[in-house]
Order: sequence, then structure tokens, then C-alpha cells
Amino acid sequence: MILLAHQGTATEHSGNTLDAFRWAVRHGATWIETDVWRSSDGHLVCIHDGTIDRTTNGRGSVAAHDASALSGYGVPTLADAVAAVPGLRSNVDLKEHTPAMASAMARFVAERGLEDRVRVASFSGRTIRAFRRLAGPRVRTAAASDEVAAFWVASRAARALPRRAYDALQVPVDVAVPRTRRRLRVIDARLLNASRRAGIEVHAWTVDAHDAAQRLDGLGVDGIITNRIDLLGPTFARSEE
Repeated sequence: MILLAHQGTATEHSGNTLDAFRWAVRHGATWIETDVWRSSDGHLVCIHDGTIDRTTNGRGSVAAHDASALSGYGVPTLADAVAAVPGLRSNVDLKEHTPAMASAMARFVAERGLEDRVRVASFSGRTIRAFRRLAGPRVRTAAASDEVAAFWVASRAARALPRRAYDALQVPVDVAVPRTRRRLRVIDARLLNASRRAGIEVHAWTVDAHDAAQRLDGLGVDGIITNRIDLLGPTFARSEE
């Protein structure tokens, strides 16, 4: 399987930091998963939350600080991350769901010639579709939440699979069913069979246990997003080079 290092790591270092990304590379990562927002001066910065309160000793929204100030709190720009780990592939989750974010990410990829080294994701269908229109078909993208739902339903029904502009489904193994104690299986043989027919990958998140990774590997999952590249890498990691 392909292993994507979730935020680099959130176990050995603070996630989405240069130290976390470098740690993942030292432990064999060929893909980094990271989250981005825009700073007040328009830079793409690597951080999960829309505020800096939880993961730094600062306060306030990401958008209220410029990139220099955020760097002082340990929040790197995406440009810094690309420079720190040259040649690495990046799976970038657009956390800000706006046309401006889609435009900024498309411009970032084009200006640096990173079309073959990134996959862009967003839970927001509107945001990821705006990015695709700007970036073109060469840049890989993951399915948004509405696209995942449509594909999952089609995989269970006697109907044609939906038209696709994405190359991967990045999904949890299962999800809680609202107002019940049940869990709904997302990744199973039907989804994987449909994905193979469609020529797209299935990536499971977030998987840190060796036995869980082994079971998913046996099912034929193409990749997992993990905090424990150090634990799972020696057994499961492979490069796409």
C-alpha cells in the first residue's frame, strides 16, 4: 500500500510542522498529508484548525496573522514545506472552503511546476470543483464528501458509476450512524470492486494499528493515511516512483 503520513506525524512532533514532515521522511514516507489555510497576506500555511489556539501558544484565527507571524508560532508555509522536503509528494487538504483558496492553491501548483507531485483534497465539493477548473486535469484530486457519497451509493446499486474528475476516494473505514449505536461500513468489497472498475484508488484514514493496516491490505485498499509511518512503513510502504 501507499502510506500517507498524516500531518507528517502528530505523535512525535506537532502535526503540520517542518519537524513533523522531516521526521516522516526519515521514516520512509514518500507522501505527506497536510492541511492548509491562507494567512492574512495570502500565503498557504500548514495547519489543521482555522485558529492557532490549540496547536500553538498563540491566539486567534489563522487569517488574522501574516505568514511571518505564523512562522514564529511554528506554522510553516506550504512553500517552506515543499522546500524542506524536496521531491516529496504532498496530499493537500484545503480547509478554507472559498473560491480564493481554490485559486491560491491552483496558482501555487502551477508556479512551482508541482502538477505531478501533489494531490489536492477538500471536504467541500464546491471548493474542489473550483480548484479542478483552474488547475486542469493533470493535477490529481480526491473526491469531496458529496462525490464520495454518490460513488458509495452507486457501488451498491445496479446503476452506472458517476462521472469522475478525481483519482482517489479518501474515506474512513466506517462511520457512526446518527441517532443510533450502529456503524456503517464504508470500505468493503463492493466499494473496492467499483473503484477498480473505475480506475481510482481507495485510501483509508486514519489507520495507526498494524493489524488494521494488515486487514485493509488484504482487502486490497490502495493506501492508508497514518500517524505511524514509523510503525507501518517497514511492512507496507511502497513508492509510486
